[in-house]
Amino acid sequence: MSQAQVESAGKVYILEAIGFIIAGPIFTYLLLTHFHSAQIAIIIGLLNLLSAFLLLSVSTGEKKNLVVHPVNPVKLFYGVKFLVVFLFGLNIYFLFSNFAKQIQNSSINQQWKGREVIAYENSIYGNLCVIKSGEQYTFYSDGIPVVTTPYPDIIWVEEFVHFSLLGHPKPENILLV
Repeated sequence: MSQAQVESAGKVYILEAIGFIIAGPIFTYLLLTHFHSAQIAIIIGLLNLLSAFLLLSVSTGEKKNLVVHPVNPVKLFYGVKFLVVFLFGLNIYFLFSNFAKQIQNSSINQQWKGREVIAYENSIYGNLCVIKSGEQYTFYSDGIPVVTTPYPDIIWVEEFVHFSLLGHPKPENILLV
């Protein structure tokens, strides 16, 4: 490898590290706190299409070591460029229409089939979900049940209360709350 190729490879790794350092806080503190999963996917798709458009814009559209194609390379180049612009516009429409919300709700319903989802939020600490089943609410953190209210096992609760009575030598008066 020549010295120029080695330097070029080094620049790629440096730019990747800079992008990683910048993207982490942006994703954690901006995207996760203000957008839901479907909107974030569309935003990332928009960034990919923007980078594709920029790469196509700096390219001349000329053949450079390409396999000979029966289609005119210049027409193909402008066709791809048009497709990228069209998809960019379509993603902008999806982002600001109700479509992203519908995808998000459909995804949540698929994830929690047969259960009534009361609330569903992403935070920088994890994914939070509240499911209603009858008169009970179960709180999930990253898909793991954390708390159920009111407590589902009434018999266990009644027996647990009596443990405090075991600690007293002669219980006579009991306050029920």
